[in-house]
Amino acid sequence: MSVRKILGRTGLILAALVALLLVARAALNYTTGKKLEKFLAAEKVKGVPLSYTDLGPACPGQDNAKPLWKAAAALFDERLRKTTDLNPALTNLFNSKPLDQKSRLTISEAIARNRRSIDLILEAAKCPCYREVDPRVISNDLKVNDEIKFLHLVRMLGFEALFQAEGGDIRGGLDEWIKGFRFIRLTLQEPELINALIAISNARSLLLVLDRIIDDRSVEVDDLKAVLKELDVESWRFAVAGSYKGERILWIETGRDVLVGRLDSLGVASSRHFVLWLLRPLVRTGFMKQYPAYDEITALSGKPYYISRPGMHAFDSRQKSLPWYRRLPENGISNISATGLKEASLEALMETARMGLAARIYRAREKHFPTSIADLVPGELPREPLDPFTGKPFVYRVDQNGLLVYSLGSNEKDDGGRGTYSITQLVMPKDDDWAWRDRTR
Repeated sequence: MSVRKILGRTGLILAALVALLLVARAALNYTTGKKLEKFLAAEKVKGVPLSYTDLGPACPGQDNAKPLWKAAAALFDERLRKTTDLNPALTNLFNSKPLDQKSRLTISEAIARNRRSIDLILEAAKCPCYREVDPRVISNDLKVNDEIKFLHLVRMLGFEALFQAEGGDIRGGLDEWIKGFRFIRLTLQEPELINALIAISNARSLLLVLDRIIDDRSVEVDDLKAVLKELDVESWRFAVAGSYKGERILWIETGRDVLVGRLDSLGVASSRHFVLWLLRPLVRTGFMKQYPAYDEITALSGKPYYISRPGMHAFDSRQKSLPWYRRLPENGISNISATGLKEASLEALMETARMGLAARIYRAREKHFPTSIADLVPGELPREPLDPFTGKPFVYRVDQNGLLVYSLGSNEKDDGGRGTYSITQLVMPKDDDWAWRDRTR
């Protein structure tokens, strides 16, 4: 048989195989497409949110804090990020060290340059809702850049509140602190995980400042109660857990773009378009199998960390072992243990602040700090809080130096209330204690 005939027959066989593959692909694509449509329709009947509009009513006009935040971000002085390092100042606060005059001057100048942006945040805190006007807007480089501005502005707001308190206007400082904390809590209404992570970071930095405002200063009971009212630990946990609902919607929307071939907007290289087209039935099947994982994530995130930690670690281990087409997006959801730890650290700081404030209220009435946390229940606190890392009571001490209450942190070891601090620890885990100190005597 001639070479030409061999090549011709080989070509025909390959063409037949390709045709058979395409026919099989078309059949699988049709059947999996119908199954996916039926699957999503059944989820919608159950009331599961499948689009941003399913999460609730739109946030109209003047009620929406998002436009005010966008204006604040637009006015942010970009030079601050290069000329003003807030790390040393926050580290000094954490270690109860006074700020040197140079740091104060630098921070004060940064506040003055960004006065309008800070005022817009304070104004936005009065709004009842915070939602992106365009529900199809997803995280991108511009948004990440805005979140970095958010971190800087909130820290400046915190320092300004502290400076007011140091200048004798404690009520004014606490009022600004409350507005800043409310605005951070408000941003959790925008259902993306990145918003929750940034909110956690911002809340932790403000709680650090709050300790320095209260520590060893005379504060009116009404002002203490006003701050205590803002520290609703469970509402934060449920809000962070709720962000996974938004992530599932983002995952669905992105999946729809993949399934209909809108890949350029997702940054998919053109060389991969054909591969994704060919594997579309496989992607659909993987989508339906992985979809329930979001329910598991949301349920785990809504529980205290000491309860959910084993389940989070198990989820992350399973996630790593799945084939690529069944994995959730690599945007933090594939490592829910890290997010859970960050949220637990916020709870630790918030609970220690609640106990510290409640103890100060008790002291105003009894002329001394309570001997134990139990003395605060049910008068100042409805229940005795538990350390989110251990599930046991927080460590509480009163001595000649004042009051110290702290969580053991992720290493679950008693480090005597000592903690290290760097700016990265607002985003990354740490292994020592989260503490509240009050040297009032």
